[in-house]
Amino acid sequence: MQMHSIAKTLKAKYLSTGNFSADILSLQLSDIPLEMPDPQQLHILRLSSLLNTSTLEKINLACISDIPYETEALKFPDCNIILLPQSWNELEAFNKIQDLLDEDLCFMVNYIRLKEAIIGGQSPQQFVDLCSEILGNTVIVSGKDTKLITRSHLNDVKSILWDEHGKYGFFSESTVESNQYRAMQKKLYNSPSPVILRKMISDYTTITGKIEIDNFQVGYFSVMDTEKPVTKSDKRMVAAICDLLTYYFKNNYSHENEETLERNKKIQYLLKGGKDSRRFDFYTEIACLHLDAGYRIMIVKHKSRRESLAVLLSWTMKLMPGRAIAEYGENVVVILDNDYHDEEARLDRFASEHDLYIGISEQATTADKFRECYDRALKAVELGLLLGEKKRRFYYSDYAVFHLWQMLSEYSDLSQYCHPAVPRLLEYDRSHRTDFSKTLQVFLRHNGNMSSTAETLSIHRASLLYRIEKLQELLDIDLNDVKTRNYLYASFQMMWILKYKH
Repeated sequence: MQMHSIAKTLKAKYLSTGNFSADILSLQLSDIPLEMPDPQQLHILRLSSLLNTSTLEKINLACISDIPYETEALKFPDCNIILLPQSWNELEAFNKIQDLLDEDLCFMVNYIRLKEAIIGGQSPQQFVDLCSEILGNTVIVSGKDTKLITRSHLNDVKSILWDEHGKYGFFSESTVESNQYRAMQKKLYNSPSPVILRKMISDYTTITGKIEIDNFQVGYFSVMDTEKPVTKSDKRMVAAICDLLTYYFKNNYSHENEETLERNKKIQYLLKGGKDSRRFDFYTEIACLHLDAGYRIMIVKHKSRRESLAVLLSWTMKLMPGRAIAEYGENVVVILDNDYHDEEARLDRFASEHDLYIGISEQATTADKFRECYDRALKAVELGLLLGEKKRRFYYSDYAVFHLWQMLSEYSDLSQYCHPAVPRLLEYDRSHRTDFSKTLQVFLRHNGNMSSTAETLSIHRASLLYRIEKLQELLDIDLNDVKTRNYLYASFQMMWILKYKH
């Protein structure tokens, strides 16, 4: 066991001034360190004895801090030192560290057994039975969509996980929608390592870890305290088991993860701009949709990268089961058909809860539009945020005209195309500290409807009528004219792009 791991577990201070391996296999109680120490042996002594020693070479020390010290005094040229609390005695230190070494040895022995089982070609059932034997509890392996892959054989288990896996082969909709399940998923979502879940959706505490291939989640491994309490040391074994299962799924093509991973690769090919229709059967293999019936690309984007992309991918797949979902770049990509509108409320809650943004492209019907739709879904988020929209879900169709002005601004000065009344009104507002431009923009957005404009501005209809008359007089324009209103509205859009460009 590594010196730094021992110190971390003991919550002790670790100092290293040596450059040799410090993998500890045995302990020794020492008043004075040996002249020819074993580099894999840890010597336990009091700090006072250490500081009375003149020369030390290639030695590992666990020192009880029985006297005050300065860190500078402990910089021996070639030593690894753990500083233990003053309240400990030598025997207590020996027993605690020996327990750690025994635990580490037990872990390595069991890890080798599990590794040999995987490499030796044992079936998933044989492997989970061995996991159950080692952990002393019930274990379950399931897919990312909660579908049961295999589980150990223990009786009299009272658990939603156990009962529904046995009855349906996956979790019921009521379980997946429950507050307890959502809370459990949130803990898993935010943790890169296995987590202890204390009786969240059953009568048992579990340790659950994620199985991931190339940052793409394919399943879960769980151990339940059906026979004995789970411990923090079990988390280390669960993490190792998840790594071994990753190896198994990578090299075994009889499970559903192959289909998921292959579909992920195919979607990525299309998003990169692939157009060779002979390479894939777009109608069945890519998205399990009839593309000629229409599809949209939805992107799910982090506001800030606090969680891994794999975690975001897993949550999106759980939120929208059955959808074609893949990761691409820094985002999660979902292929939507025409039946996605019922999911809008759930998407908004999901994005708000996890601090995400969602962009949705316009509709397309051919596979060669995948990349274009992806770019436009991204552009919808970019422009929505640029314009200060206070929402989480952005449709490209709402920002297509802004995108047009943005592209045009790369080649020409937009200000020369604006209605002259717009910059004049903006200057008037700045000079007179008024807000007529806001009134006009809301009026134009509501297509000249006085009632809805007044409601949006939270003013009386008579007040709005006065403002409109004042605007017409000030700008010498007729706001009853549809062409004038359209020109003014487009001009405000161009001014927005100019403002943020500069």
